[in-house]
Amino acid sequence: MENTLSLSLDLTLIGTCACTLLYCWRLSRRLKAMHSLKGGVSRAIVDLSDAIKASQAASQGISRAAQEAVETLDAAHAQLASRRQETEDLIGVLEGQGRQAESRMVETQEAAEKSLAVIASKARVELEALSEAVGIAEKITALVADPEVPVQHVRQRAAEGPNPFLRAVAS
Repeated sequence: MENTLSLSLDLTLIGTCACTLLYCWRLSRRLKAMHSLKGGVSRAIVDLSDAIKASQAASQGISRAAQEAVETLDAAHAQLASRRQETEDLIGVLEGQGRQAESRMVETQEAAEKSLAVIASKARVELEALSEAVGIAEKITALVADPEVPVQHVRQRAAEGPNPFLRAVAS
């Protein structure tokens, strides 16, 4: 029985050693895999670190370029604002000149209308005087043609009158 017990104990011990051997073999494979993975992770970490540095440099470059673009746009905006103000000032000046020109035009038109009214009135008066003078000249011509009225008397009367047209006709 002792032999049997010793044999069972030996078999149990051999089984335990076999399990331990199997466990150590699996653990060794996992450590190798982890070690190779560690090298890959290290490379990945180094690559990732390099990529982060490159992206930071690119980000700084983009930031500088954006800052320069903002400064350029600010300068252009300031220049446009200045030109806008100049344009508004010029528009104001032109509008003022336009109002002055329109005012002068209205004044000139009114003065021309008044002058034309005065000239037309004087022309009417002159036409009336000429019509009257023509009427008188026709009468004088009729008198001169009349044999009963002495011509000398008619000419003398016309020459002494205030009408220059009649004086011209009488001479």
